[in-house]
Amino acid sequence: MMRGTRLEHVTEHRLRRRDTAKHKSSRLHPDATRTHGYHTHDRQQRGCHDQCADRVTELTGSVTLADKLRHSWGAMLKPAAFRGHLCFGPNLGQQVRFTRPDRWLAQWQPMDAAAARAELTRRYLTVYGPVPEKQFGLWLGVSPAEARRVLTGLGDEVTSVQIDGQRRWLLARHLAEMRDATPSNVVRLLPGFDQYVVGASWHAEQLLPAADLRIRVYRPQGWISPVLLVNGRMEGTWRHEIKGSRVEVVIEPFAMVPVWARRAAGQEAERLAAFLGGALSLEWRGDRPHAVSKTR
Repeated sequence: MMRGTRLEHVTEHRLRRRDTAKHKSSRLHPDATRTHGYHTHDRQQRGCHDQCADRVTELTGSVTLADKLRHSWGAMLKPAAFRGHLCFGPNLGQQVRFTRPDRWLAQWQPMDAAAARAELTRRYLTVYGPVPEKQFGLWLGVSPAEARRVLTGLGDEVTSVQIDGQRRWLLARHLAEMRDATPSNVVRLLPGFDQYVVGASWHAEQLLPAADLRIRVYRPQGWISPVLLVNGRMEGTWRHEIKGSRVEVVIEPFAMVPVWARRAAGQEAERLAAFLGGALSLEWRGDRPHAVSKTR
């Protein structure tokens, strides 16, 4: 166990993990779930909520079940997803679509449940470690005691550190990287619902200038704002809008932002405008009146 780890080491480590982690597909169960796992790949368009509900009505004759499938939170779809029979496919405009991964992904292979849980734990720790076992348990949907068993089940692959008197877990191979990490003046304009921000929700107050700013990021009804990230800390929010040939970006910092960070955030905005094919109009609101407009 390593003691006395500093928070800035953790945030820098997570930033690196966020930028380099590779996400692979895992299948947790080999059996078919016929009601939800219909043959979407046989259709030219993979099913959105309405297509799925219509197909379920055809198969079961139950309009009630079909109506539940149309619910925006997708509660009836989750059991199929948990078993590895359903995943997101490409959107159809603004409509979400689903497909069966075993028919969509050429390299899809069944995986033993215990091996899948172990691999899931490795990938979670790669992106979010170090984390308390309680938080890992909440994410996995198990008790803290079961979370501890899952973590320790990886043996020498995992280790723990003490941060602010609390034990947290990470992959042993990341320990040296985290211990040696130092702030590297990294600025990101993270999109809404970015996984770095989602994963930081349990200790967000440590990454904000003030605890009462949490509501600016983690908004009602589960909405998570786009965030101005400076060296792993949430220093503001931002938004963008396309107006004709212009991409208007508005950044609202929570406090004074250093000149180097403002410049780096401007470069992030320029990359966004270039990607969207428009001329950038960048405005800062909050710490001091300042507006810059640039044409790509």
